[in-house]
Amino acid sequence: MKKTGLLFLGVIFIMAGINTNPVFAKKKISAEKILKKVRERVQSINTLQASFKETFHWTMIDEVQKFSGELYIGEGDKFRLQTAGQIIVSDGKTLWTYDAGKNQVLIDNVSPSGDELLPRRLLLKFEKDYHPTLIGKKVIGNTMCYVLDLTSKTEDAFIPKMTVWIDSKNWLTKKLSYEDINQNKTTYELGSIKINKKLPEEIFRFKIKPGVQVIDMRN
Repeated sequence: MKKTGLLFLGVIFIMAGINTNPVFAKKKISAEKILKKVRERVQSINTLQASFKETFHWTMIDEVQKFSGELYIGEGDKFRLQTAGQIIVSDGKTLWTYDAGKNQVLIDNVSPSGDELLPRRLLLKFEKDYHPTLIGKKVIGNTMCYVLDLTSKTEDAFIPKMTVWIDSKNWLTKKLSYEDINQNKTTYELGSIKINKKLPEEIFRFKIKPGVQVIDMRN
């Protein structure tokens, strides 16, 4: 799992508060109406649990890698992103990044004003750095989704553009796809979404097992 995979977590929240002009004026729905629905939905979310699938196409060597995992988002800066190869956990104060291949965990503080790629903070990043556009509708599985493009306001962004599919019933992100400046392509898809279920606090802490190499970056 690449560190940029944390972008995926934040996309669940990225639409709330983004300003845009209405499109599809002759249609019954507009970008403004979609954003209003999503904003209301996001404001009601205290916790979120979901499974996800990731497909990463490494263009240089034409290799496709596939991952699956679980994500949990709690209040504030609490979250957990877990795959077979990596676990990233925050309890709101401490951030653990565990690499299963290296059997190593990095520990750092969560800065109150830092630039960590934390789910709820990413909302501010996308609101500031990307222009949203409603481009149409598409069915994913049995789900009708609104499709929105997010285009970077700067030419040197690592991710110049991404596409987001918003579930037209629950107003959450169903799918995310983007191509970075190296032309590598990444796609995420959410499943089994559970909203506002009580999550045990231990989910948002990392238990260090004997034998794991610890690199503590805290002062």
